Amino acid sequence: MIALSTTISENSGCKIRLAKDADEAALRTFLRKSRQGFQHLLTGDPDGDLSCLEAFYNNRDGFIFLLEIEGRIVGSIALFAVDEFRCELRKFYLEPEVGHGGLGRSLLSSVLRVAKSWGFETIQVETLPRLVDAYALYARFGFKPSLQVRAQFIKGGHMLERPLSAPLEPEC
Repeated sequence: MIALSTTISENSGCKIRLAKDADEAALRTFLRKSRQGFQHLLTGDPDGDLSCLEAFYNNRDGFIFLLEIEGRIVGSIALFAVDEFRCELRKFYLEPEVGHGGLGRSLLSSVLRVAKSWGFETIQVETLPRLVDAYALYARFGFKPSLQVRAQFIKGGHMLERPLSAPLEPEC
């Protein structure tokens, strides 16, 4: 069983748990709401992996966690094995009410530690430069534009990556 730091939930008032197949509809609604400003830039079906959450993530060298306050999804973060050496950070969204105060930093740091402990060498994430806070967070954690992998699901998106051999804490 994967466990993200319990101090994350204590400090933010959030409950953190693994997603289940029964969460699909609520998670799709949360993601659609989170992407309102750039939904039109998505290509393909970036949420095709939600049809069988448990099989796609929790049973395949990955996971998807939900953050809840009083039973309402206020955040999500996922890790997916691309191959035996690379993994991808996916579906990392936080509602504005919980997105500040270090929760995003704590979640990302925890996921990087898990990815490294599982033996992955590189982690990648697809994002948009216009998501200024997210882009800045990735930059502080040492993510840089990938020279080998192109964005797949976002028009104008960037694929960022970082080696997991680098220090896992953010740069100031």
